[in-house]
Amino acid sequence: MKLPKEWPVTVKQGNASVKIYRATNTKGAKSYHEFKLVFYDTEHKRRFKTFASYERADKKAHEVVATITRGDSETLTLTNSDRLSYLRAVDALRLIPDAHIDDVVREYVAAKRLIGNHTLKEAAAFFARNCVNLHERTVRQVVDELVALREQRMKAGRGSTTYGS
Repeated sequence: MKLPKEWPVTVKQGNASVKIYRATNTKGAKSYHEFKLVFYDTEHKRRFKTFASYERADKKAHEVVATITRGDSETLTLTNSDRLSYLRAVDALRLIPDAHIDDVVREYVAAKRLIGNHTLKEAAAFFARNCVNLHERTVRQVVDELVALREQRMKAGRGSTTYGS
């Protein structure tokens, strides 16, 4: 792609436009061109993207303009560490079919509110230790069990006539 003669270059589509600036830099005895794409994001912050080639800058400029024109301009920009965290989370979720990261985070937040300073792992271990033999029963079944237990204690002479057990 041939370099334009006039700078900055404005890439327009509809009401959207972005600019590409050219700068000549020197490193040691060599000079090189750098191309900066400048645009405003959805938060009206000025953004810069730097490219070593005009072709790449032009391609990205057309992508940005198309995105803005479509109304898709609320794109997410991640830092390198945020991107790494996201990729690790998605990788870990592969162990659970049909798990979506946003659902998992909402469930985690709800659980953390309930358990306070304890970890989710501690809470799950406690549940596993203490709730493994729970069976679903009706109120009638529970009442019958309690009455039978009381009668057993009374027959064994361990029950209290005052307190009913």
